[in-house]
Amino acid sequence: MRGAESRLWSLLLLLAIVTLASYLLSSRVSSQILAVKKTVDAVTDGDFTRSLPTASDDEIGSLVFSVERMTAALQSNTVTRHYLEALLNALEEG
Repeated sequence: MRGAESRLWSLLLLLAIVTLASYLLSSRVSSQILAVKKTVDAVTDGDFTRSLPTASDDEIGSLVFSVERMTAALQSNTVTRHYLEALLNALEEG
């Protein structure tokens, strides 16, 4: 009977440790995804100055890299578009 009780407590302790580790890992991943979402929202509103912290070399890191590349391309295209619009307006006026 004593051995069964000891194994039960060990199992409960292991379950608690696994639960805590899962919570910590999911919180870390969720915070990284939320940071990416906030940056994408800012870029959608035209704020190209936002940048993401360098992430690890995993799927989240790959996503961060892609978002940074997309933001740079959008900023470049937006600057070019504004330049061309100004040039066309100047030609129309003059």
